[in-house]
Amino acid sequence: MLATILLGFSISLMAPLLCRRGGATARLLLALLPLTFLVYFFSYLKPVWSGETFRVTYPWVPSLNIELSFYLDGLSLFFGIIIAGIGV
Repeated sequence: MLATILLGFSISLMAPLLCRRGGATARLLLALLPLTFLVYFFSYLKPVWSGETFRVTYPWVPSLNIELSFYLDGLSLFFGIIIAGIGV
């Protein structure tokens, strides 16, 4: 899950430069990112539909006991699919 977040941030930072240099081709290539997210979220559909939830935790500042956590349940999956679908 962390890879999808980091990939989204990195490509969104590069998007203006890519659009300036690549034009319409770059815009089509940039549409692949939300499409990839949509496929990624659909891969979680069956387990979440059966009631499973996913939680991924990464230690962020271990000395202060601060963690970075991602939680995927039915509602968050629904919104992820809606947002990625609109992005495509």
